[in-house]
Amino acid sequence: MKKNRIIFWATTLLIALPMLGNGVMEMIQPNMLLEEANRLGYPLYFFTWLGVAKITGSLLLVIPQVGKKLNELAYAGFFFDFLFAFLTLMSIKDYKTAIAPIAFMALLYVSYHYKNKLTNKTNKMIVGVFKYKINPKFQEEFDYLYGHATKYLDAIKGYDGHVTYDGEDGEKMLVVHFKDKESFLVWDEHPEHKKYKERGKKDIFEYYDVSVGEIFERHIK
Repeated sequence: MKKNRIIFWATTLLIALPMLGNGVMEMIQPNMLLEEANRLGYPLYFFTWLGVAKITGSLLLVIPQVGKKLNELAYAGFFFDFLFAFLTLMSIKDYKTAIAPIAFMALLYVSYHYKNKLTNKTNKMIVGVFKYKINPKFQEEFDYLYGHATKYLDAIKGYDGHVTYDGEDGEKMLVVHFKDKESFLVWDEHPEHKKYKERGKKDIFEYYDVSVGEIFERHIK
């Protein structure tokens, strides 16, 4: 998750900062822009509004509070800006400069891809499932061991909460969610958790399902 966030912000800023500066320049319209407008065949007022759009789009890219629709609009706007910049430069046979909008389109794609990875609510999760039935004689000891064995969960990277379901006749199922397989294995191989399982299998549980530690992927809403 941290890696995805770094890639997202790196690519997003590589787009937003140059476009912000470019937008300001297009609104100020220095002499060099006048020459560029003549070369490309666009009127000056076109660059004024293009500058406003670039400044607005840059801010929409980096401020998540604006909402999904405005953020998506910014991505779409920059895509068409880069596309038409490429086509314009190709039409005047400025092939070297035409590479720049293609590079920005590639950055835009990477930024958008990792944005969806960070915000998509159907990310795959790793789930560990443990089924067991407690021997009533050892309920108190189970409560102690259970609390002791799970107290370190929050310190494990990738842990995403756990839920215990009550089944029929005292059967329980513990479902533990993790971000990835490695995080699950850290928890399952932890000495405290191993001690809990071994002690439980001997006395505390009437049965302890053989599917302990089963790992599978599912989509969550």
